[in-house]
Amino acid sequence: MSGWYLGALPGLCAFTAIIELDAVHVGQWMLSRPMILGPMLGALGGVPWLGLAGGALVELFCVDVLPVGASLPINGAVAVASLVLLCAGPSAVPVSAAFPAALFLAWAYRAVERAVRTACVRIARRAMDEVELGRPARLGRRLLSGLGLHAAATAAYLYAAAWMAPLLGWGWDAVPAPARRGLEPAFMNAPWLGLGALLYSLRPRG
Repeated sequence: MSGWYLGALPGLCAFTAIIELDAVHVGQWMLSRPMILGPMLGALGGVPWLGLAGGALVELFCVDVLPVGASLPINGAVAVASLVLLCAGPSAVPVSAAFPAALFLAWAYRAVERAVRTACVRIARRAMDEVELGRPARLGRRLLSGLGLHAAATAAYLYAAAWMAPLLGWGWDAVPAPARRGLEPAFMNAPWLGLGALLYSLRPRG
């Protein structure tokens, strides 16, 4: 177990944090989309089919949301990464419990992203002040500082989220069997809800 939490897990969190920068900050080559990131994480975490299926499912729920301006929708990269990390480790959680937990974690991540954005605004203001005073702004260093802060916050959040697996598994086992049997069909119907979101995003507009 220690090998997972001290070796593989930090590497997967760091990998996700770097790829997640592609969503808004660097590149925007679509590598952070759940359909792409999910299979990559699944392969690295030893659960390739879960990464593929989970990435496609999360993609359906996130296809119509974009982080534009001050809008902070659910983070698809954090959602699919949370799903894979909760199901891949030694304290693997059943996917029917991990999926709603992953969506909640992606929703809660917005508070982290708001805090990081506020810190990056302060970095940008310091650069502007230095330019106004005629001093070197060191824009490259400040840019890397902002990107590093964002990636470090994402990696730390995912690492902390993955530590929820034992607690989530214990809670799942404590749920009465009839309730678990009721939740499992709900997860099996999640693709239909996702398809509904996809169809809604393709609706005629104007």
